Amino acid sequence: MAIKSILVLVAAIVVGVIVFSRGSVSDEVLKENLSGKVVLICGASSGIGEQLAFDLASIGAKVIISARRVEKMNGVKDKILSTYPNAEIGIVQVDFSDVSQSEGLVGEALKIFGRLDHLIINHASLEMGTFLTSPSQQKPEHYIRAFQINLFSFIQIAMSALEPLEETSGQIIVTSSTAGESPFVLNAIYSSSKHAMNGFFYTLHQELKYRKSSVGVTVAALGLIKTEPVEKAIEAGVLSGVPEFARGDLRETSRRMIEALVTRQMTVTYPYWSTVLARVMWQLAPTAMESEEMYDIALNMPNLN
Repeated sequence: MAIKSILVLVAAIVVGVIVFSRGSVSDEVLKENLSGKVVLICGASSGIGEQLAFDLASIGAKVIISARRVEKMNGVKDKILSTYPNAEIGIVQVDFSDVSQSEGLVGEALKIFGRLDHLIINHASLEMGTFLTSPSQQKPEHYIRAFQINLFSFIQIAMSALEPLEETSGQIIVTSSTAGESPFVLNAIYSSSKHAMNGFFYTLHQELKYRKSSVGVTVAALGLIKTEPVEKAIEAGVLSGVPEFARGDLRETSRRMIEALVTRQMTVTYPYWSTVLARVMWQLAPTAMESEEMYDIALNMPNLN
């Protein structure tokens, strides 16, 4: 057990050195590689997806935003055009809980610009609360819907996109979570769906590599990101127990994911140290995740949807 612990710690340190020594991709390189490219973002009406759409448009990418709420997407589009009047933005409405709609998404997106260069699947269903104290989460219709959004729609969209992405040597990025790598009492259904999602897309990455496909897959393993609801929770003091190094900046999150379209790395880990710490703790000291303090945090956590 001691040898295993040492090996895991050494591996974490090595990965950290690699990540931090790699440096960031310059603005010039991003523009050179992404200007004029068509990027479809699923779940782009707010939060990380909205920031991705704005930042990609800023470097000249043609952006297609997809979500359930048309008025929210129009708001994102207007915000982008107010800053970048020449930006090319398309909109496709999809309810990701309906797998048949997810199946048709790529076809609708192709009608807008006639091609697809990259795909970012970012939408999620996240209802906060401990499973045993949340009767609504225990209903089959709830966790079936959660898996339809967090897993089945991801698979369907990715499979539908493979052929057009083969033609453009494109990249698929899926937004995952530290909850997909180590469990947390706060979100049993979300965590289990993300574990399943990680299993599928890491395996897809391997299969595509073995088949010498031109399509790459990146899993974005994200921790707590300071989206608007999280910022409000911080201001209210609800997340005061979460250290600053474990709170990821929204713009930095977007930047790292966009860079992955160019670097084509297998995993984006951010915030780095808190995410790696969660991985190591689950491997070396899983009982530390069972403390009363962790349970209290879970009970007091607001809904971040």
